[in-house]
Amino acid sequence: MCGKPAPARRGSGSSARHCAGPPNRTHCAMRRGTGTNERCPLTTDITDDFTVQLNDQASHGADYFQVYVTRQGFDPTTQALRWSDLELVTLTGEYGPSQNYAIPVSTSGYSGHHVVYTIWQASHMDQTYFLCSDVNFG
Repeated sequence: MCGKPAPARRGSGSSARHCAGPPNRTHCAMRRGTGTNERCPLTTDITDDFTVQLNDQASHGADYFQVYVTRQGFDPTTQALRWSDLELVTLTGEYGPSQNYAIPVSTSGYSGHHVVYTIWQASHMDQTYFLCSDVNFG
C-alpha cells in the first residue's frame, strides 16, 4: 500500500500519511497479538463482485477509500499480514458526509480464504481508519 499512496485530495493533506499506520505483521492483529486470523469467528462468502458496506454514525465523509485483497496464495490462518501481501482492487474518489457508504468492488482470479483490507481516509481531522474483513471467494 505504502508504495502506492492515494492521490492528494482537497483538504486532506494526508494522502500518504496512512503509510505510517500499522507496521508489517500488525495489520488485523486482534487475535492473540499474532496478526494471523486463525481464530476468526466470522468469514463471509463473497463473489468476484462485492460491496464493502460501512456505517458512519458521525457522518465523517471520506477523501477516499482504498480496498485491498490479499494476494492469491496468502494464508490468513497461518501468516501475519504485511503490506506486500495486499493488492489494490479499488480506489474511490470523495464521498460526502453520510451514515452509510457502499463501495462497489470488482475483482477476478481470487479463490479461497482472503482478507479484504480497507483504508478509509476521513474528510476531517486527518483521521484514517483501517478495516479488516475475513472473506471466502467461492
